[in-house]
Amino acid sequence: MAIYYNLAAFLGARDEAEAFVAHFHGRTIPIEHGELVLDITLRETPSGWLVGLWPVGMSYGTCDDPRLVTPEAREAAARWFERELRGAPTFRAAAFGAEIYDTFLDTTLAELVDGGGMPGLVLDIRTHVSLRSPAGTKPFGPGRRWWPRTKTP
Repeated sequence: MAIYYNLAAFLGARDEAEAFVAHFHGRTIPIEHGELVLDITLRETPSGWLVGLWPVGMSYGTCDDPRLVTPEAREAAARWFERELRGAPTFRAAAFGAEIYDTFLDTTLAELVDGGGMPGLVLDIRTHVSLRSPAGTKPFGPGRRWWPRTKTP
């Protein structure tokens, strides 16, 4: 079974999701041995829209180049996504890590923050407040809060 490293973001309206996709469209992630091209998917869910961003080749089990899944490559991708999220258009929640897109498909935001949050999870301030301002978050740029990562995804 492959383990995919990706970024997932919950968004409200379709136009917000399309703006988020446009922000990342055509971008690449610089890593030590080149650049990672992004695959992007957009899916409607009962609670809004879900965007998934997959660095091509960044998966265990199906990876043609094992250098892409080293801790250094994963850390470079995580930092790149964190920088990009600071300037990204409106989103409710986003995170980068192993199987995050699947986690977002199968888990509500309330479940993700229950019990102290999830390292690397970024919430916009409205979502943060709607979830009763869960403890442990820190500022993540204007209008956003997060649980800082404590290790490489």
